[in-house]
Amino acid sequence: MTAFFRVLAGFFIAAGFVFLPACLQASSRIELSDSVVVQGAIIRVDILSDSAPDTVTGTFMEKALPFVLAADGSLYSLAGVDMESKPGTYTLALELHRSGKAPELKSRRVEVRDAEFPVQRLTLPPAKVFPDSAASARIRRESDLRNRRWASWAAAPFWKRRFIPPLKGEMNRFGHRRIINGAPRSPHTGVDISAPQGTPVVAPAEGTVILTGDFFFTGKSVYIDHGLGMIGMFFHLSRIDVADGDFVRQGQLIGAVGSTGRATGPHLHWGVRWRNDRINPVSLLELNLD
Repeated sequence: MTAFFRVLAGFFIAAGFVFLPACLQASSRIELSDSVVVQGAIIRVDILSDSAPDTVTGTFMEKALPFVLAADGSLYSLAGVDMESKPGTYTLALELHRSGKAPELKSRRVEVRDAEFPVQRLTLPPAKVFPDSAASARIRRESDLRNRRWASWAAAPFWKRRFIPPLKGEMNRFGHRRIINGAPRSPHTGVDISAPQGTPVVAPAEGTVILTGDFFFTGKSVYIDHGLGMIGMFFHLSRIDVADGDFVRQGQLIGAVGSTGRATGPHLHWGVRWRNDRINPVSLLELNLD
C-alpha cells in the first residue's frame, strides 16, 4: 500500500468508515433449525444477511430448494428428508445472487440418522389385504387420479404461521414397517391420531382442496395443497365437509374422524408430503413458519 493510500485509509477509519473487500461486503450466514435429523424430518433453512440477496438457488439431497420471503424481509426455505432416505451426511448447497456481483456460495452439512422405525403387525379382513381383480382395478384408478392431482402445486405458500394439529391427540406410527395378515406391506407414511367417531378434523394451515373422495384403502379422504409443494392428506374420515377446489383457512372444519377404508378403528391418518418427500407431520409442527 502506497503512503497516499495508507493516509487515506487512516482518514476513513478515524472518521468511522470501515471498508471491507468486495467479497465480504455482503457476506451471509446460513442457519438451520437442526443439522442432525432422522428419516422423515423437515428443517428450516434461513439466510441471515445485512444485505438480502436478489435471488437464491439451492439443492439438498438432489432436489431444488424453494425460497420464501419471511415477514421480516429475510429469505428461508424448507428441506425435507424422505422417510426412506439412506442415513448419512448430506450437503445443503446454496448460491446467493446479487446484482453486479459474483454468486456467493454457501454450504452446510446435515446428518441423517436411522429413525429405527418399529414393525407393526395388523390383522384385517382378507378382502382389504388381498383385493380381487375388480378391487385392484379400482385401486389403480384411484392411484392415477391422486397422482394427477398432486403432480403440480401452487407456486407460492399459503401458510402464514406455524402449522397446527388437525385434532388433539397422540400422534404415532409414522414410518412403522407394517405386516398385515402375515404379509409385508408398504411403510406407514403418516401419523395416526386416535379419537372417537365424529371428532372434528380441521385444516392445519391454509390451502386449496385438490381432491376428496371415498377410496379403497384410505376411505373418505381430503387432500390439501398448502402451496410450494406441501401436500396434506387426511384419511379414514366419517364425513367430508369440504369440496374439490375449496380454499380453506387454518382451523377450518374439513371433516370428522371415522374408520372408513382399511382401518381397524376410529382414527385420523394425517400424512404430509414436501415436494414428494414423505415427512413426519410431527417434525412439521415444530417449525416456525411465521
